[in-house]
Amino acid sequence: MELTTVERMKGLIMKTKIDRIPMNPFASTYTALISNHTAREYYLNPEIALKSHINSIMLHKYDAKPGYGVPNWQTLDFGGELEFSFKNKAALPKVVKYPIETVEDILKINMPNIESAPMASRMIRFAELSIENGFGYGVPAGSALTGVEALIGADKLLRSMVKDPKLIHSLMRISTDYILKIAKYMIDRFGIEKVSAFSAYPLESHALISPKYFDEFSLPYTKEIIDTLQKWGVESMIVHLCGDHTNNLDYWIKDIKLPKRTIIAVGTEMDIVKTAEYLGDDYIMGGNVKNITLSNEHPDKVYEESKEIINKMKDFPGGFILMPDCGLSPLTPACNIDAMLRAVRDFGRYDK
Repeated sequence: MELTTVERMKGLIMKTKIDRIPMNPFASTYTALISNHTAREYYLNPEIALKSHINSIMLHKYDAKPGYGVPNWQTLDFGGELEFSFKNKAALPKVVKYPIETVEDILKINMPNIESAPMASRMIRFAELSIENGFGYGVPAGSALTGVEALIGADKLLRSMVKDPKLIHSLMRISTDYILKIAKYMIDRFGIEKVSAFSAYPLESHALISPKYFDEFSLPYTKEIIDTLQKWGVESMIVHLCGDHTNNLDYWIKDIKLPKRTIIAVGTEMDIVKTAEYLGDDYIMGGNVKNITLSNEHPDKVYEESKEIINKMKDFPGGFILMPDCGLSPLTPACNIDAMLRAVRDFGRYDK
């Protein structure tokens, strides 16, 4: 019997029998483009963002609920400048000016009013609309390091880890406090019944910082955010380990203490089978169809790659969700999303 998405995801979390592997396309502005909107419209209009997600869910019938995020959103909230392209319908926001460019700028930084801050207010509005339409809502959970990158830029961030670690810690404090301030506001306003938290860790990957720097600069604040959200009642979490985090996995097991049944999504830089075995079956694994395949190849290739991953992960005791290796490209052909869905229906069934 075919389950609904709600039934399938509930069964996955509860470790009860489900009909098949779920599929989450990790989509954002893809949903806008197939709804004949632009990325700019999606980022700046929560109403358009939610309607676009609903359109995409109705079209594809995949196993994901609407979500909303704007790259470098803290840049705008703390007084910097983002450019949202009119010409390129799929463009990411471009940082025009970071909030902190000089030492003097640090002294001027104030915690934004989240009800009027450009991006936080939109996140809150999206949550409100999502609940009105029968979905849950998401609170931000980091990473705090990505928030610091939005304040000073990646180059200055990486250099300052070596030359001025006190600066990075002071900015990590600001970033962490702001993430938790928004989350607390949303939880107080909307309750905990349908709340979830999403966090991604691109800057913590081995390609950018060593495990030593992860331990020093990211771990304390990541742990604080995760622990605090759990204290406030948030038990549904998705963690995206973007890039290679293999040598940081001990921290995720021994120090960070994620809620059981957290979804941990990994990219193709990590061996998903070994990662799943290492983390253990308290967690649900997600991944990791290559975005380059989804963007550039024909559906048959996507179908075959999805099949290979499903065959590896279908019987993982913790459970598995077929996903791309990172956020879905907005220019992905719609037929390639359906190829992933065909693969889970053909090879990911448990009820045969």
